[in-house]
Amino acid sequence: MVLEKKRLCILTLSVSLLVMGSSVFAGTSWSSEESKSLPGWNGSAYSSTQTKADIGQAGLQMNATEGYEIDVRTEGTSGNSNGVNGSWVRDVKGGNTYNLSAPQSKGDNLRLHFSSNLTTTKSTNIVYKWRSN
Repeated sequence: MVLEKKRLCILTLSVSLLVMGSSVFAGTSWSSEESKSLPGWNGSAYSSTQTKADIGQAGLQMNATEGYEIDVRTEGTSGNSNGVNGSWVRDVKGGNTYNLSAPQSKGDNLRLHFSSNLTTTKSTNIVYKWRSN
């Protein structure tokens, strides 16, 4: 009986760790480097999702945009912040770090929305790291 309880406890702990490992993370530290293909003609791409750990601005380390200027903003995807968006930051280029408006609530999920310019006729590969605050 004691051995069965130990096995059940270990199994429960293992499943809990697996579930927690696949969830979104709090955004006080920079994400791993992400790479996306951003379609031309005012196309859109989206980052991974993070949980906002506190109030404040989001951060973006834009590593590469293939020489194109793009636009980016935060978008709330859950809770009270679902549909709450930050202001667009225009003319974002590789090699720069940006502070982004992040009006979403603490504890809610958000992501970055990238947009190419209307006159950009081809897809652009973008490489970046980000944090929700």
